[in-house]
Amino acid sequence: PGVAYAKSIPTFLATPNHSVSAYQTLHSLSLHLFRHDAIWNPWPVVDLPLVAVGVSVTSRVLVLVWATIVARNALPIVSACALLAPVVIVMPVGEDHHFVLLLPALVLAIFHEFRTRQFATLSFLVLSVFLLGLPVHELAPATEAGWHALAAYPRVWGSIALLLWATLKSRFIAPNHYSEVRTTTPAASVKS
Repeated sequence: PGVAYAKSIPTFLATPNHSVSAYQTLHSLSLHLFRHDAIWNPWPVVDLPLVAVGVSVTSRVLVLVWATIVARNALPIVSACALLAPVVIVMPVGEDHHFVLLLPALVLAIFHEFRTRQFATLSFLVLSVFLLGLPVHELAPATEAGWHALAAYPRVWGSIALLLWATLKSRFIAPNHYSEVRTTTPAASVKS
């Protein structure tokens, strides 16, 4: 069964209907930009299928590495958000209902902002909620051709905005914030 599954992956990934904006993933976005199909994607930026696959794989690996680095260098609540943020956009196919998986991350992030009372990065959360909530089907007719396709993937950008929020809350960007919050956690006040 495992060998049959592995052999089916290239066929699944080469399916031409993955290049439509109904699938809000980095894979779909890269196919939309760089792979022509007469029915599903008549107006890519350029028809370079190997570039499409390369951009797809590279962007997903980079986002996962980015999320992992942020998660390793942040408070647990921020780490959870960093790891949940890319969960849908790195899949080959991600439909609207899959983005419900990001609700816990958004709730945790908003809770963290209000708990720490440091609202400098709240705009990234607002942007994330806005982009994740945009109706994709309303954008489709105006964003089919060329580079305009970048605007047809608001949920990809909303997930990245959430990951940017986590990055700004990590020790790389805000080391003082990390130490201040870390010393005020309940675990620090527990007696031995």
